[in-house]
Amino acid sequence: MVVILIGLALKMLKLRLISHKLIEKLMIELPVLENFYLTTEMLGYIAATLTTISFLPQAILTIRTRDTDGLSLSMYSTFTLGVFCWMVYGLYLANNVIILANSITLFLASIILSFKIYNSFVKCKK
Repeated sequence: MVVILIGLALKMLKLRLISHKLIEKLMIELPVLENFYLTTEMLGYIAATLTTISFLPQAILTIRTRDTDGLSLSMYSTFTLGVFCWMVYGLYLANNVIILANSITLFLASIILSFKIYNSFVKCKK
């Protein structure tokens, strides 16, 4: 799968595809599965799945341990706001890939940010 994605990226660079419409029309036939094509929407779902899954280990660790000492409050605040903006952007475009991926990530990031804010205020009071 990675080879196919790299091949797609190289092909787009080689052809210098700038137009979003041209990229949407680009389809790559996978030799392993007949009659199966990798479309830009599928690529979006793959990218969204991978980036959302990559966020899970930190979220699970923070939820289990409630330890946020190694996390930057400013970074997570900015990150969470950015994810929220991406979700709103997806809503404006009515793009299910962007909406779904960023909704899940926003939920997880908000939990981590909540723990970080809570832990920061508890330590300030001690």
